[in-house]
Amino acid sequence: MKWFNDLKIRTRLMLSFGIVALFIAVVGGLAVFNINKVSSNSNILYEEGVKELEALQQFNSNTLHTRIEILNLINNGDISKIEEAKSKISDFRKQNDEILKSYDRAVLNDNEKQIYNDIKKELTQYRSESDKIIKLVSEQNYDEATKLSNESAKTRENLTNSIDKLVEHVETNANEINTSNDNIKSKFIKYMFMDIFLGFAIAIILGVFVTTITTNRLKKVLEYAKFLENGDLTHKININSKDEIGILAKALDNANDNLRNLIGEIIKGANMINSSGEELSATTQEVSAKMEEINEATQQISNGAQDLSTATEEVSASAEEIGATTSEIANRANDAATSVNEIKKRSLQIKEKATENIGEGNRIYEEKKLNILKAIEDGRIVNKVKSMAEAIGDIASQTNLLALNAAIEAARAGENGKGFAVVADEVRNLAEESSQAVLSIQEMVLQVQSAFENLSQSGEDILNYIGQHVKPSYELLMNTGIQYEKDAEFVDNITKEFAYSSKQINEVIDQINNAIQSVSTTAAEAETGSEDVLNSIGKINEAVNDIAKSAHSQAELSERLNDMVQKFKL
Repeated sequence: MKWFNDLKIRTRLMLSFGIVALFIAVVGGLAVFNINKVSSNSNILYEEGVKELEALQQFNSNTLHTRIEILNLINNGDISKIEEAKSKISDFRKQNDEILKSYDRAVLNDNEKQIYNDIKKELTQYRSESDKIIKLVSEQNYDEATKLSNESAKTRENLTNSIDKLVEHVETNANEINTSNDNIKSKFIKYMFMDIFLGFAIAIILGVFVTTITTNRLKKVLEYAKFLENGDLTHKININSKDEIGILAKALDNANDNLRNLIGEIIKGANMINSSGEELSATTQEVSAKMEEINEATQQISNGAQDLSTATEEVSASAEEIGATTSEIANRANDAATSVNEIKKRSLQIKEKATENIGEGNRIYEEKKLNILKAIEDGRIVNKVKSMAEAIGDIASQTNLLALNAAIEAARAGENGKGFAVVADEVRNLAEESSQAVLSIQEMVLQVQSAFENLSQSGEDILNYIGQHVKPSYELLMNTGIQYEKDAEFVDNITKEFAYSSKQINEVIDQINNAIQSVSTTAAEAETGSEDVLNSIGKINEAVNDIAKSAHSQAELSERLNDMVQKFKL
């Protein structure tokens, strides 16, 4: 995982949250795909199931009405109504031909094709027998017409049985589609939970891993800052990563080395100043004790002044070097502040990106929510089919009642009502078949309603999941950006304090330079006084006093400098 540790913090966070976003996208994609598939299967169930059943029931009804018209011609014996009956029968046949054309275009399996061919064959036979009956009626040959009508009833019964077989196949296909919808729902729920669990686990692992790495490194930087605050320069951060924190750690380690060198040079300079002060003090004591050796003392003072001048030049050079080093430290602190500002800008970018993603996620959520609700609302058309089936059932019940009344009236009529009794029996059979068909349609409508209720519940569950889990994930991303910005401000404050400390060191160096200039001036004055000492003993005494004062001031300055550098631990 070294390559992951060396990534920039911005890249590391984007990669981690990108993986989580990928799992969220997979869950959403699976949801949309399976919902569309269930919706498509439901539409197929309606288009191919319910409509086919309606068409077959209409087909059967038309053949029955044809049968009724023929029976009316036979029983009434009214030749004048033959043309009217032919016209009605022709309309029924046209409707059935249109229904058969739709099946010619449909995709049927082998069993359905066999049943369909049987229906066409039996329909052709039934129509041929019907035409013969009409011809016999027009010739007023009612006995032959009645005989052929009874044979035609058997043909129509076979036709009705074939239609019932085709209805059973349609119902079987509808049940298979409904079972397929249930399987799709089960698989979708299984895969969705697996994806959610895997995405959640990876998000937790990445979050803990990234947080641990970043927190541990920031702790090391904070511990180093505390050591630096106490003046302890013996510690290192030792972070070898190539991210922003690793770069900051290396910069602080380099600054620590430079500061140690600076303090070392200051200590050396202070020791040199202290040594020069001791020599100067000894010289003044010797001048006071041996006034009689004025020439020799004057020469010694002159030599001492020259040595002091040389020492002050060396100390001045060291002070300049220290000043340059502290300036470099200050510049590097400013560079670190610039890097921190860059980190802060990146955190703002993360926060802005999170805000943008939250807005985009809300927009997509509302859009998909409307689409799912609209699809569910469109599916409620099945209720209309249920209402139609109930209306057909009511009509069938009324027809059955009318047929029963007709049978009673035919029984009362005796021999004259036999033909009418046959018609009433056929009508009653039709009503019973219609009632059975209505029950089948109602059962299928209930299955479709159940499928749409499952679809509705699944859609609501998906919307709730997005609202409860996906949106909080985007808010967590934005909060992370805000925390990242606060961390950048914290590091920025550390660099500012470091720059401020460097500024204080520069001020101390300036004071040292001023003191050195004062010592240099004093040394020059001492050298001038030594040349004039032969002319004025009083001036020599004054010069000795001035030198003694300068030595005392130099000693105090050296002590102050030592006190300041003692705060640092090298």
